[in-house]
Amino acid sequence: MMEFFQVTGKLLMIPSVVILLYDLCYFWFVRNMIKVQSSYDWVKKIAPGLSANFHTLMLKMGPTGAKIETAPAFLVFLAPGLFFYLLYRLVFVLQGGKAGGYKSRH
Repeated sequence: MMEFFQVTGKLLMIPSVVILLYDLCYFWFVRNMIKVQSSYDWVKKIAPGLSANFHTLMLKMGPTGAKIETAPAFLVFLAPGLFFYLLYRLVFVLQGGKAGGYKSRH
């Protein structure tokens, strides 16, 4: 279970890093400006047919959904990975620093 949380957390952080690197490289080298796209812009770019559904889903969530829709895409995609990694760290601490029989010396 510990390995699941750790691996899932790391795997779910990969899209966030890729999105951030893409935004920085594309807009800096191609467009000659610094810009980080919102999550709605990313959904519209990746799956144009899904963008209307994404927008209505965010509207149903109220003000929180509007904030998620306008938040930088890499932060929105970072949230699930960060959740799983923090859950892994919490379980690690609650077990007394033991992960698979290993006792932390810190």
